[in-house]
Amino acid sequence: MKPRRISAGLSGLTVVPADQNTPNARVEALAADHLGAAVAIVSPFGMVSSAAGDADPDGRVMTPGTPIRIASHTKSFTAAAILRLWETGRFDLDAPIGALIPAAQIDMFRAGGYDPNAITVRPMLLHSSGPADHAKTVSYQAAVFADPGRIWTRADQLAVLREATEPTGLPGARFHFSDTGYAILGGIVERQTGLPLGQAVRDLLRLDETAMRWKGELPADGAARAHPWIGETNTFAIHGSIDAHGGGGIVARVEATARAYAALIGGSVFDDPQTLEVMLAAPDHPEGSPYRMEFHADHLDGVAAYRHAGFWGIEALALPKQRLVIVATVLNHSLRELVDRLALDWIQ
Repeated sequence: MKPRRISAGLSGLTVVPADQNTPNARVEALAADHLGAAVAIVSPFGMVSSAAGDADPDGRVMTPGTPIRIASHTKSFTAAAILRLWETGRFDLDAPIGALIPAAQIDMFRAGGYDPNAITVRPMLLHSSGPADHAKTVSYQAAVFADPGRIWTRADQLAVLREATEPTGLPGARFHFSDTGYAILGGIVERQTGLPLGQAVRDLLRLDETAMRWKGELPADGAARAHPWIGETNTFAIHGSIDAHGGGGIVARVEATARAYAALIGGSVFDDPQTLEVMLAAPDHPEGSPYRMEFHADHLDGVAAYRHAGFWGIEALALPKQRLVIVATVLNHSLRELVDRLALDWIQ
């Protein structure tokens, strides 16, 4: 069944006091005329959430509580987990990854033309460490669609890096978005904690154990999860291991994702306030790069903003001074313009 237009109105709306700003018109604009849409807004007044449309081809109603793949938004939480380990003294951000990853991965990096003793954690967080992106290669994408149910390991992804890419530059020299780098960071979190990545991230960031799960961690997946589309292709059957090693993999509700971002941007995740400053300012980012430690630094109407986008149709916008976080998904559409309108309605 192909994506179809819908005319459903708002559902699942939590209303804040009448004298506060409630951007219902923009929420409805986001939810209407698309296949499966949901939005959650966290502000000093609480949360507003809404959804409309179909979560799957059988017509199951989309709600703010429908689990979705949040894709690269996972990187924000992987980065935060690395920073939590750093602030507790487990390793230094300028430590070479060669001291933190297993010998087999060191060998694969070297075979791909990389020196793991010259690459440190800090530029890997900033997407400037030199590894290309296995997920963007033609060979990887073709293999994923040829066998959607294939289970991909971290080693499989590093093999694609080794065989299908070249280094993008010296460590720290230039920005180049890399899912591979975050797969390595996810492995560092696992080795340092001795826990599966999902459990480690939840424990380190003090997240609700039931709110943000990894693909394969019941009950987050299965029939309850929304069906993401690429054009007219339903990609529900693609196994979550394609990005589940640090660069993606979390399955969560938009409400849970918005709350997690609000906690992160609000400073309650870290023990030391300076850790959040390091994450958002990232003074060692390459000149001209908008990326910090897994946020895109921006401005909206002169207000400092931090953005993130996810492959499966999910967008996040955080305005720290306003204590405002917006997370929205439309299962087969781009969202940046609509999310910006929601934020401008709130701050103007």
